[in-house]
Amino acid sequence: MTALGFVRGEPFVEVVSRDLSTGDYNFYLFTFERQCDYDGGCDLASLLTEEVEHGWTAFSIYSEEDVENTSFDCRSCHQPDGYGTKKILRMQELEFPWMHWFPQRFVQRTESDRVLTAQFLEAHARDAQYGGIPIAAIQNAIDEGSGAHLEALLVAEGQAAQPNAFDPRIEAEAKAGSSSAIWEKQFAVSLAGDSISVPYPLVDVTDPALRAERTRSYLDVVTGAAPRQSLLDLRDLFSADAKVKLGLVPPPGASGRAVLTQLCSRCHDGRGNPALNRAKFNVKDLDGMSRETKDKAIFRLQEPATSPLRMPPWRAADALPPAELAAAIEELAK
Repeated sequence: MTALGFVRGEPFVEVVSRDLSTGDYNFYLFTFERQCDYDGGCDLASLLTEEVEHGWTAFSIYSEEDVENTSFDCRSCHQPDGYGTKKILRMQELEFPWMHWFPQRFVQRTESDRVLTAQFLEAHARDAQYGGIPIAAIQNAIDEGSGAHLEALLVAEGQAAQPNAFDPRIEAEAKAGSSSAIWEKQFAVSLAGDSISVPYPLVDVTDPALRAERTRSYLDVVTGAAPRQSLLDLRDLFSADAKVKLGLVPPPGASGRAVLTQLCSRCHDGRGNPALNRAKFNVKDLDGMSRETKDKAIFRLQEPATSPLRMPPWRAADALPPAELAAAIEELAK
């Protein structure tokens, strides 16, 4: 069993493979280089268009041990019971209706397929492929790569018991009203730092105006109607509501302790390898943390967005809003 995860925007692929001798999962990070890496840096167009999938000049493969003290750490999500315990595959939406998967037309077409396939095809209509898969194959697929297929894979792998898995009843509750009590209860688990964030309670996580603007920009650049330097960042199209409910930013007005607990627990909750430097910062034990460790955390919270030292890492969360950043620093200053 080998599975790959790739999305345009950064030059790497996540890989998991089952060890034939032990039956355990081994995780890897496959990174690649291109000519633009040597010519002063790769621009947005080279990362977000089909260019990122071609012209590799070199590659490296890192094991899970190589990256465990970085923001690429596989085990922070795939070893939920802590260091030394069994690693698992993750699929938070393990049951129908698989609200954020497409294509999905097997047995019953889902709302996510109607909405998300259309959005994907609108943006990538002029591309030949995505992740090596022809756009036409994605457009015409019946159930290849669907939520149903991935569910079957995880069940076959004995991974049906997912921590804080998305409850399929949420879809009906969210349709019936503006909120879902089941989803709110699950979201509270992630706010307390006890699990990774539960998926969004609605199909579409985007801001319609941002999505339309960035789709137009993307199409103009890939067709040559606009210069590549004008490309807007397709990774920045979440709605304000989705940013909060996906855990990318804390809820407005959250206390400093709540901000730190929500955003830092994935990597700093005391469950990781105790030999790592980051183990010194255990957000679940703020009161027992040394002054030196707290001061280092304050410094890293204040690093600019472009700094590799910034916390939380941009791959894990957005930059903290000013009020919530101030609250977190005030809590650490105690």
